[in-house]
Amino acid sequence: MPTADEIRQKIRDFILEHYLSGAPPSALADDVSLERSHVVDSARVLDLILHLEETFGFQVEDHEAVPENFDTVNDLVAYVSRRTS
Repeated sequence: MPTADEIRQKIRDFILEHYLSGAPPSALADDVSLERSHVVDSARVLDLILHLEETFGFQVEDHEAVPENFDTVNDLVAYVSRRTS
């Protein structure tokens, strides 16, 4: 079971590499909405879901793909932590 810090690092690395290529890590705040800051859109959320499923070994259910779980890095970490505990 990964720690919250390990989950956070994997999520941040993926977002920085795939959606903010070339941006410094400081460009991605853990508590800022990914959608409102135009980091993700609906297509990228699907890509992010696939990444979470492959990386952490669980299936994201349709009813779980909601802003409460996917809006910020902090939300993603909390969601993955719940699913992998």
